[in-house]
Amino acid sequence: FENEDEEDAETVQPLKTGRAARLMFAYLLAQDATFSFDSVSGGFSITTNLPTLLLGLGIGVLFVVTMTLHLLKTGVLDKNSEKNLVYLEHGAYYAIFALAVLTLAAEFTDAIPDYVNGLIGVVFIGLAVFSSRRYLEQQKAAKAEAKRKLAATAGASQDPVVSDNNEDT
Repeated sequence: FENEDEEDAETVQPLKTGRAARLMFAYLLAQDATFSFDSVSGGFSITTNLPTLLLGLGIGVLFVVTMTLHLLKTGVLDKNSEKNLVYLEHGAYYAIFALAVLTLAAEFTDAIPDYVNGLIGVVFIGLAVFSSRRYLEQQKAAKAEAKRKLAATAGASQDPVVSDNNEDT
């Protein structure tokens, strides 16, 4: 009877994993649709030429999906991965906040050039990536130092003990 319970546990786990993967994929599609709708309304402010608009949105979607899949495959977006960019999410929130402030400021003045909006987002994301990489290097150095100290203390405790039992000679 024990083997049957083990077999049931083995078949249940893939089902749960598959369901979670489908839900995550549906969530990704819902986010993509939300951002696409926002992009369409923003795209009409740049051009009313429909083929140009569709081409631009298609390239944008292709880039975002490709980048997301790449980051998932390399473990950058996995919170348990050693490659996780821990500050990337914070950088994105700061960039969104800065863009909201610029949008609000644009209502009162026309002195803010359009390229500033893009550059602020790039700067915040770039700083987040740089800070995350620096943090990961510090963590890696700390782990290496801890291993070195552990090996040094383990090596010192395994040294043969010199005894004073040489009275025979």
